[in-house]
Amino acid sequence: MGEQAGSGERGLFAATLTVEQVEQEAAAIVTLAGPGCDYEALHGMEDDLRAVVLEAIAIGRFTPVDMQRVALYALRTRDADFPRYAA
Repeated sequence: MGEQAGSGERGLFAATLTVEQVEQEAAAIVTLAGPGCDYEALHGMEDDLRAVVLEAIAIGRFTPVDMQRVALYALRTRDADFPRYAA
């Protein structure tokens, strides 16, 4: 992995990722979702968050307990109210 996965404009990088950042980012995605939202942007935010979380887990950034917490936070975006797939 030559480049560090992350969303620089949102300040999320695997090497410095915290549980609180994951919780806040997941909450932001869920909050922004709804009628009139930019679905493509939300999908991008969701993809970026999950990629950074996976890399952080892979590099051993979190303890086993925190690893479970960040995974659950990242998966909370599934509750966001926006279309997942185009027909």
